[in-house]
Amino acid sequence: VIPMKELQRPRIDVVLSLTGLYRDNLPGVMDRLSKAILKVAALKEENNFVSQNTERIEAMLIERGIPAEDAGKFSRVRFFGNESGVYGTNLPDATLASDTWEDDAPMVDTYLSRMGYLFGTEEGTRNVKLDGLDLFAENLKGTKAAVLSRSSYEHGVLSLDHPFEYLGGIGMAVRALDGTTPELFIANLRDSKKFVNNTVSDFVAKERRTRYYHPRWIEEMMKDGYSGAN
Repeated sequence: VIPMKELQRPRIDVVLSLTGLYRDNLPGVMDRLSKAILKVAALKEENNFVSQNTERIEAMLIERGIPAEDAGKFSRVRFFGNESGVYGTNLPDATLASDTWEDDAPMVDTYLSRMGYLFGTEEGTRNVKLDGLDLFAENLKGTKAAVLSRSSYEHGVLSLDHPFEYLGGIGMAVRALDGTTPELFIANLRDSKKFVNNTVSDFVAKERRTRYYHPRWIEEMMKDGYSGAN
């Protein structure tokens, strides 16, 4: 753990939202990150928001009747995702079924119910969901920014539904919980020598200029007929 004197900034609390493929293919990475969170959560420091939020959630869980040992374990979990064997948020289908809802509430419920399973590294905290308590929502409260990474030039944020169902889903859920949409960013990892964070609006604007409004790109897509139109 980097000492606070060297870090020279607060320790920021982070919630990690998993896709099903990450859950299935990167358990070792999840385990290492979870163990790092445990180390930081154990430090009692003035500007350690990981520790402060852990203590807040632990106290809330104990107040709700969760045994102290379990409350401690659950409060230290920061990985959330689908139940094992389940994939996606269901938001793409729900979005298309726009004749069935009038506001965001059903969409938020769909997102939180699908993505609310815990994936911690301590015993009893993997692939579980607490009855009557949405721990994912508790962790999302107070979120100021959400980030989605893009590492391939093949896909942007408009060419498939994952960006809006995952990053958009978080933004919508936080807005429902806090009343304010968090800032949304794309971690642009396409150039391995120059990683940058773009706002979603900037990233989408560039994607539209270089693809969907670009005559040469449109011409190349037309050469592929049906699949190009898709």
